[in-house]
Amino acid sequence: MKKSLSMLLTSAMVFALMTTFTTVEAKTTEQKFDELKEERIFSGYDDGLPHLEDKMNREQAAKIIALLFDLDLSNISESPTFSDVPMSTWSYKYIEAAAEIGIINGMGDGKFAPKETVTYEQFAKMLTVGYEKLTDEKIAKNQTVKGNVSTWAVDYIAAALDWNFIETHEDYTISANRKFLVESAYSVYGIAKEQGLISKIEDKKVLAFYTKYNPQDVSSYDSLILYEKSINSIATSTFSLTESGEIDGLFASEGVDFANGNNISTYAAINNGDGFDPDLASLILNDTKLSEKTINNIEKLLKEYDYDGVNLDIENMHPEDRQVYTQFVQKLADQLQPKGYEVIVSVSAKSSDNPNAAWSGAFDYDALGEIVDYIQLMSYDQNGPWGSAGPVSGLNWVEDVVKYAVSEIDSDKILIGIPSYGYDWNLNDASKNKTILWSELSNIMTNNESTEMYRDEAANSPYLTYTDADGQEHIVWYEDSESIIDKVELIDQYGLAGVSVWEIGLTNDGLWTAIEKGLQ
Repeated sequence: MKKSLSMLLTSAMVFALMTTFTTVEAKTTEQKFDELKEERIFSGYDDGLPHLEDKMNREQAAKIIALLFDLDLSNISESPTFSDVPMSTWSYKYIEAAAEIGIINGMGDGKFAPKETVTYEQFAKMLTVGYEKLTDEKIAKNQTVKGNVSTWAVDYIAAALDWNFIETHEDYTISANRKFLVESAYSVYGIAKEQGLISKIEDKKVLAFYTKYNPQDVSSYDSLILYEKSINSIATSTFSLTESGEIDGLFASEGVDFANGNNISTYAAINNGDGFDPDLASLILNDTKLSEKTINNIEKLLKEYDYDGVNLDIENMHPEDRQVYTQFVQKLADQLQPKGYEVIVSVSAKSSDNPNAAWSGAFDYDALGEIVDYIQLMSYDQNGPWGSAGPVSGLNWVEDVVKYAVSEIDSDKILIGIPSYGYDWNLNDASKNKTILWSELSNIMTNNESTEMYRDEAANSPYLTYTDADGQEHIVWYEDSESIIDKVELIDQYGLAGVSVWEIGLTNDGLWTAIEKGLQ
């Protein structure tokens, strides 16, 4: 989702660099690291600490550069540039992407030396050459620099100093630590941020739910490959709680591996079993030892499968479990957040609080909002096959849900939910009610001469009616570009964190185009 710096940094930024460097400097190195980590430019450690005095090697530096300048990682050459960086190496695509446009080069004899520590002057060259290639700025020639610096690096160090990418050092030839890399990388990223040159889309979280209903199911994976440029997070809805405290389900390895390799955050979405079993949830929530075991196993899962966090999707709880659910979320967050994992909870949509209500009563918006990183509003299924026909996610209903949510939760923690499906109600036989995809709508319109199309103005939701070949009457409520854009625009209107989509395997080009338009 990040725009390349060629779109963000212009020649006018020389002035910006001079006028805003003091503002950027006001942040601590730890704060800069956290921001770069949030953007997945830097990686953290299991203990959640930045370890700023640690050294970094050249392949790690190449990854930072590739992500910082948002280089294209999708069309990497299959002919290695360097003999010591084969295609099987995790860093291959980052090194190749930077080498292809000349940001980095080797150490002689066709080698890159990926495991050698990166020096101050080497990283300064990567920064300045990347900046020069993606903007109108030019590295001045025949400069002079105080301090120990290799002859080849003098002009790059001089440019890095002039552009305030780095501070002065006595010796630029020695190995750089993570603190230097954080400070210098942030001097590019942070200034662009301060100047408001980063798009709203980049500032917002775009989370897609990823499903895998059996080992052969690749629908979500195929969609992830198609639409990876439109999202920055996935939650794999493939895991479930169990009575023993273990976490059961399928690991969507292909999706998680692809996401982790393409700057997309990953969350393990964990539910309470088939049909959202309220008794299973209650058993775990009310048993201290069982809940502790469950939390330990959630952490084990995140670590083992290389997730960035968890999306707790416990639904249909008994209303009387409201307090113990909040306590469980608190314990989960206390254990995971200090180690660098994020916690998202999915909550039923509501426009007021009734602690005794089915489905929504167990969610204490106010308390949960104080604990977690994000609240995912399930602002869909306003109506469904279980009841009478109506909008799946009407604009007026969604806005009421958002208004209540922001009254209880910090707005910058809230993700609005968007459905990628509709429902087809059979008015003669409710047992035949079903989910319907956008792609199926054209078939209905083509194959049924009786089709009539309408729009509910208050809900800004389209619907149609038709009579099938058996003479049975249907009504279909669905989403279109207009209805999605209007709901997504609520994000900017109410200052929300972003959007979540159920589910990526059901999406198409039109939905993602509408979401991006709504975020602009």
